[in-house]
Amino acid sequence: MEEEKKPFYKNHWFWFSILVILAFALGEMAGHYVAGVKIDGKKVNYDQLVEEIKKKEKELSGVNDELERIKQELEANKEEYDKLQELANNKDKLTTEVASAKSELDGLKSQINDAKKELNQLTGKIEEAKTKPINLPAGHFVVGTDIPEGRYKILPVGRGSNFFVYDENGDVVVNTIVTTVHDLGVPEYVTFLAKGYIIQAEAPFKYVPVK
Repeated sequence: MEEEKKPFYKNHWFWFSILVILAFALGEMAGHYVAGVKIDGKKVNYDQLVEEIKKKEKELSGVNDELERIKQELEANKEEYDKLQELANNKDKLTTEVASAKSELDGLKSQINDAKKELNQLTGKIEEAKTKPINLPAGHFVVGTDIPEGRYKILPVGRGSNFFVYDENGDVVVNTIVTTVHDLGVPEYVTFLAKGYIIQAEAPFKYVPVK
């Protein structure tokens, strides 16, 4: 009696083959899923992913180094700014001190000038007390004969006029205008009259001996 044949779908080898095929297909799908992810819109596998991570880490390290450099520059600039600020403050202080010193110096100069004027006045009084001034009219005079040799301050008597002095060779020693008229000449003139000099006075003058 012939053995009855079973339908293929009831054969265990059929289902075993189906399971093997499904397992293989699922394994391939899982492998593709695990091995491939998207980075920046591009699908990469595991090795590429590792390389990409290393690349990003390197870029991050570079950014950190740049940030550290910028931080150091900012700190250095802050130190430089603090130094400049200190110099600016010192400049203001020194400017004030210099202005104060100049003011004191001007005051001292004024005091010195006043003292010089007073000394000159006192000296003039002493000289006039020791040696009386000599008054000479307009004319020509010989030093050593008409007036003693010496150093004199010539003052005008009245308006004053031209005043000349010549040496023994006839060369001009003094050529000026001693007058009380403003901006026309000088109000007084000091010179040394050596023996033998010739005085030419166009008006009366007073000769005050001075040292």
